[in-house]
Amino acid sequence: MAVKEVGPTCVDMCTTDNTKMTVLWQTDRTPGSCKIAWDSVNDCTGADYATPGRTAGGLPESDSEKNQHQFAYTISGLSPGTKTCYRVTCDGTDYKGSFRTPPADGSTAISFYAYGDTRGPRSHHQDVLKTILTDMKNDPSGGRQTMILHTGDLVMDGAREDYWDQNCSDNLCEDRKDLGQCGKDAYFKRQGPEAEFLSTLPVLATLGNHEGYTCDCEKDPASGDCKEPLKKKLRTDYENFGKYFKKYFPYPFYIKGKEKFYYAFDYGPARFVIIDGNDRVGDNGNAARNKSDAGLKEGTPQWEWLKKVLGGTTKWKIVAIHNPLYTGSKDRDRFEKDRAMRDKLHAFLKAQGVKVVLQGHNHYYAHCEYDGVHYLTLGSGGCNLTDPATVGPPSCPGSAANLKTAYNTCGPPGHPNGGSLCYHYSRIDIRDDRSMEVTVRDGWGNAAGELIEHFTVSR
Repeated sequence: MAVKEVGPTCVDMCTTDNTKMTVLWQTDRTPGSCKIAWDSVNDCTGADYATPGRTAGGLPESDSEKNQHQFAYTISGLSPGTKTCYRVTCDGTDYKGSFRTPPADGSTAISFYAYGDTRGPRSHHQDVLKTILTDMKNDPSGGRQTMILHTGDLVMDGAREDYWDQNCSDNLCEDRKDLGQCGKDAYFKRQGPEAEFLSTLPVLATLGNHEGYTCDCEKDPASGDCKEPLKKKLRTDYENFGKYFKKYFPYPFYIKGKEKFYYAFDYGPARFVIIDGNDRVGDNGNAARNKSDAGLKEGTPQWEWLKKVLGGTTKWKIVAIHNPLYTGSKDRDRFEKDRAMRDKLHAFLKAQGVKVVLQGHNHYYAHCEYDGVHYLTLGSGGCNLTDPATVGPPSCPGSAANLKTAYNTCGPPGHPNGGSLCYHYSRIDIRDDRSMEVTVRDGWGNAAGELIEHFTVSR
């Protein structure tokens, strides 16, 4: 999405420009030519891509090296909240898509989607995408074609570019063999529901821990070459943590700095605040790498930034963070290891009027309501799932009633996927300045998915 500055430098946050949209695409080689054309119509089958003033050609690529060949074009002069169809043509081949511009200023209602943890077997992610697309198309007004928030862990090994696109080497880590090859895990697939999804809904993503993972071979101390037979180990690449995340999601919203991945933006009646909750401390606990930790303690740059962007607005405040604060189990949660930080962050979010926190990391769906804040763990848009009952007691505090939902199985009796673990997505509908509805569905088949939970948030 395009932005417009708030103030002269757009330091703390930007707001979306509801008359523009940036389209980004990547080819697998340097094309002879690329152009884009667009038309603002509700039915793309009748789009006119020949009218002067709605075409742009001779577009330059960002770089001609392997895995580069990126193009971007910002379409401007559009009307807020309207559908625009577009066609990208490279070397005579057409690629089509559409988007809806952000709502008009003063809008009091929007719909948007949220999901996360899409790494892993491709078929699971495909099922979730099919249900999202079906749900979007089931709205006759078209108002659900807006955007989707991703709660992090888009791919298995995010410091390897072949896990983002399809230029795969399939040199897997030893403990990755059973979880899918990079060609299956690549987020930017060029065929199937992935292509339709990515050309239809802008993705606003949260940095996950897997965005820094890579495979590294065991080196011979003398030569520096990989030992034979080839042995690869999973490690975190701290120098390139989030490098490809920023390449494929080059948001202008980011707070400036190589290792800063937090950002905020206004969209209709809501302010979205994306937190970097990753604890990056370096290889073998090397304290020297603590400088790269985004920091969620009082006085750190991210904390001070949060105070600015969460204050001074009457909009709905929706926060996204990969590592969950409160969820269906204590296992694997960074904040369970630092309860003081977690509880202080919760108290701060509550005091700022945050009502919904979207989370990932734990591979199940959970809904914890605590102190009037709804913590949703949207932990499998495709990743192999975990049964919360097998990984310890919940970290959702207070009485047992606070953990509204911790689903490990899908659907009512007779559901075709009944008894299986739940791949899922959420749709959030803001009705007005007092009411928000949250709907969570499973990712089964080609329909919109069976209902897992539906509830209303009031303020």
